[in-house]
Amino acid sequence: MTKLRETIAYNKDLITGIETFKKKYKSADAPMINIMTVELFDAVTGEKVYEAKAENVVNNYVAKMAYMDFYYSKLKGRVDSVGYIPPWQVLVLTDSMQTESPDTPYMGGTVIGWANKDVSYIGTDSLRGTVNLSETALDVNNDGLLHYVFDFPTNAANGTFQTVWWNSSILAPLISIRPVWESYGAMIYTDLVFYYNGNIYNVSKSLKYNSDMSNPVSWTPPAILVGVGNVNYYHDGSNLWTFDATNIKKYSADFTTLISSTIYTRPTSIGSELFKCICSNSSDTLWFITSASKIVKYNIGSYTNGTVIKDMLSYSNSPYRALMYWSGKLYYGYKNMLAEFDSDNNITNLFVTPQDSSYGCAYALMADNVNHIIYEFCSLGTNRYGIVAYILYGPPAAQNLLAAAVTKTATNTMKIQYDFQIQKVL
Repeated sequence: MTKLRETIAYNKDLITGIETFKKKYKSADAPMINIMTVELFDAVTGEKVYEAKAENVVNNYVAKMAYMDFYYSKLKGRVDSVGYIPPWQVLVLTDSMQTESPDTPYMGGTVIGWANKDVSYIGTDSLRGTVNLSETALDVNNDGLLHYVFDFPTNAANGTFQTVWWNSSILAPLISIRPVWESYGAMIYTDLVFYYNGNIYNVSKSLKYNSDMSNPVSWTPPAILVGVGNVNYYHDGSNLWTFDATNIKKYSADFTTLISSTIYTRPTSIGSELFKCICSNSSDTLWFITSASKIVKYNIGSYTNGTVIKDMLSYSNSPYRALMYWSGKLYYGYKNMLAEFDSDNNITNLFVTPQDSSYGCAYALMADNVNHIIYEFCSLGTNRYGIVAYILYGPPAAQNLLAAAVTKTATNTMKIQYDFQIQKVL
């Protein structure tokens, strides 16, 4: 039977005096103790106004990964040995309130903020903080104490969080890419596909699939969607969007009513390039991909001032790619690649797999919010089409549930200190 010890997590509001405490139980035999301290400061006076402290739970996945890395990959010792990326790369703050467990399968909740433990950052990203390299101290006294310090300015990580995770990235690295459904035979206009409310709709084939891609059923597309040509549809949860050679078209949520059809002007910098894909964040922004792999951004309702924000030609050279806006991020899919962008239009994660070089064009991206999987509708080879799954939120390295939620606003700066006290067993 595992021997347990009691530890107390607490939150203290230093303005109101309100304190919250929570008992947590940890293994008494674990060779490491990991404690986090969260501090909020008044951005004007510098006075500390809030403090929270808690000990984390380490995921069992870490031990399994270490075993496979040492006993399998290192023992195999070949160039094709699987490489296991250490999951202690980024600190991620989410609003998850789920119970701590060493068997948590994936990082949960909406991301409120994050920071990379090795790379400092200065910028305007609304989520990203930075590691404080001058205050971070790693085993300086040869006592096994790894002391990490992270700073979040007034513009970053504003919101309410209760769980802090360690993981390989803000979206964990690509764990696998695999066909989960496929169909043989030529598919006409396979990019006439969109995802909405748990179902995939294929306009050209008059079919509807459920979220696990099984048992397609006949579906009669509304007449206003038929015959628009070889273009892309995108449903942002509130409206369906598409376009033709001259107009951007917005439909009702149930895609039975055309709400607006507005003339757009392509940026002069893209020359004769045509738009091939559309995406929306449902509030204020539309994105397009051109036939030469440029990403163009418009403000919704103002379609004469498009701006090229990224040239992806060096990553892909096919006119068939896909865009998706999900969980505050823009995603770009092509072949066996998925790129994630931050609010500064920088690629923060690039998921690439060499597992099947026959994967071809991407026609649509779809997100499973429950299981944290992105599905890509793409070609899998000659006359083979299907769905490829990018499993993004893999098992975290550690999970730390605070005694109560912490709310940071633009009037606060925040410092997070994370101490790993490691018993050196060798």
